Amino acid sequence: MIKNIALGLILVCSLIACKSKEAFNYSEDFVKKEKSLEPSIEKTEKDLEALIAEEKFDSVAIVAEQMESKVQAVLAEINTAPAPDAEGGEKFKVDVKKYFEFIKSIYTNYKTYGKATNQEARDVEIERLQALVARGEEVTKTMVAAQEVYAKANGFKLESSK
Repeated sequence: MIKNIALGLILVCSLIACKSKEAFNYSEDFVKKEKSLEPSIEKTEKDLEALIAEEKFDSVAIVAEQMESKVQAVLAEINTAPAPDAEGGEKFKVDVKKYFEFIKSIYTNYKTYGKATNQEARDVEIERLQALVARGEEVTKTMVAAQEVYAKANGFKLESSK
């Protein structure tokens, strides 16, 4: 009888450990995806700044669309991968998608700005872009909070909270 109980406890602990590892790996995968975009985002932002200063609006649209496509590729990976079989896995996947959709929306806006046919339309897009950028810190804080809740629910610590 004691053997059966011990075996059952070992099995339960193993299942919990596997789910925790899967949860941790999903979280780390999110971080890797985000970091993989950072160099492209930095270069794109510099390029966009220069192109806007030079009023090369067609080029702004092209550069923005290229970055938009890179973010869309990450979103496609997220959409096709199943949510982790862990506590809060589905919700965390939704939060991750919202985060990358926000990033993509910035470049979609730049693309629209570049394709605008007159200054009035560009002014409207700049206002939209400024509103998006103003939300950036809030979106990032929301994502960090979601990641912390997910980590806590699944028994692991984030790198930044170690």
